[in-house]
Amino acid sequence: MGERVCLAANTFQINEDLVSSYGYALQDLNPIHFDDKAAEDAGYPAKVAHGMILMTLAQKTITLKEVGWFASMYEARFTAPVFVGERIFIEPVMLSEEESMMQFRIEAQNRGGKKVLDGFVVFTKRSST
Repeated sequence: MGERVCLAANTFQINEDLVSSYGYALQDLNPIHFDDKAAEDAGYPAKVAHGMILMTLAQKTITLKEVGWFASMYEARFTAPVFVGERIFIEPVMLSEEESMMQFRIEAQNRGGKKVLDGFVVFTKRSST
């Protein structure tokens, strides 16, 4: 595994700038991401981070050392909301490795140890034709 991939569990701070930049870049301007009152009215204690931010950060914990690989499948289940201001710990685990495919499980937890993301990603090597 060490020759083709580096796995690095990491902790990420979910801050206002991250949520705002992500929301504006993707035009996901749901008020629960930007306004405390809107989040409270929706039943949340604070502004909610976009779920896809977690998937993006999770993929950053996997570094492929060879060119020609791409994420061919990415599945995730958001098991609890993540709020602006939280710190999230993300850990990848290799499930399988073949010549042209690698599969990883990705889990994320908040500071209290509650699982907020459960998923997996498959990387496939492009065929050289």
